[in-house]
Amino acid sequence: MYIYEEDVVKLIIKELNKYLKTEVRIDPKNIDLTIIKSFPNCAIEFKELTAMDAKEFKTDDTLLFAKRLALEFNIKDLFNKNYTIKKIELENAQCHLKVDKKGNANYIVWKSDSEVLGVIV
Repeated sequence: MYIYEEDVVKLIIKELNKYLKTEVRIDPKNIDLTIIKSFPNCAIEFKELTAMDAKEFKTDDTLLFAKRLALEFNIKDLFNKNYTIKKIELENAQCHLKVDKKGNANYIVWKSDSEVLGVIV
C-alpha cells in the first residue's frame, strides 16, 4: 500500500476539494493513509487540521480545529473511482458554529451535487 500511498492521498484530496466551500489548512506531513486502524476499509487521516468558515460567510475565522480527522473509504471503491466516505472520526476538536443576521451559516462547507457538476437549478 505504501507504494501507492502518495498517489491515493493526492487523489482523495483532489476529490474532496471539488466538494468543499471552505479553506482547509494542514501541513502535508500531517496527512496519512492507513488500512490497519480502519480495516477492512482504508482511511485518510489528517492531524492538526484547521478549517475556516465557509467562503460564503465572508469572514476569515476558524470553523473547526481538530487534532485528528479520519475519513474512511472502501478500498475497492477507490480503485473503481467511487469516493464515498463510509465513516468520519473526529478527535479532540473545537467547532465554532455561527449564523449571521441574514441566516447564513458558517458551517455549510459541502457543495451540493449541482454546484460540483455546474448544473443550473
